Amino acid sequence: MFNFLGKYKMIKTALCINSYEELTKLVNREVDTIEAKIVSRDICEKVENNLQQLIPYVVFYNIDIHAGKLKFIQYLRCSSGKGEQRLQGNTSIGFGGHIDQKPDIIAREIITNENELDSYKMSLSDIVETAIKAGLREVQEELSINLLNDIGDVIDRDHIAFFQGDMNIEVNRVHTGIGIPVK
Repeated sequence: MFNFLGKYKMIKTALCINSYEELTKLVNREVDTIEAKIVSRDICEKVENNLQQLIPYVVFYNIDIHAGKLKFIQYLRCSSGKGEQRLQGNTSIGFGGHIDQKPDIIAREIITNENELDSYKMSLSDIVETAIKAGLREVQEELSINLLNDIGDVIDRDHIAFFQGDMNIEVNRVHTGIGIPVK
């Protein structure tokens, strides 16, 4: 989502949670909901703010029964230009991006605070469905494929997983991936 400040400046935003530990409690059913909010990326990109940006990550795979292997689509990210600068030139096996559009968000409750951004009480199901909705939008934007209309419901909901990358890499310390497998 882009918010406009003044006449010219746009601010990028992202849906964030307070910590991976809170998400773990939600996944383990120790709590029913956690709070998420749309935050300026200038804030949530700073490791010291301890926020986790939720990133839907759509991964296309096929099962090679004869070889007993899973095969994934992989691609090389552009080495310059558009996209996350810290990831340029790296190999990826998925497509995704920030959850930054309010229509993508599914929540049990929206909490509107005066002079603050809205926050959302989200269940595990809300977070998963929000990630799927945003992930489908990202695939449409990046690959011009409408997964549900062009291919059908191929999302492997039984194997959606939350993950974090190597925490020695700065970009991974502020992002939590939501792996959405598509066969």
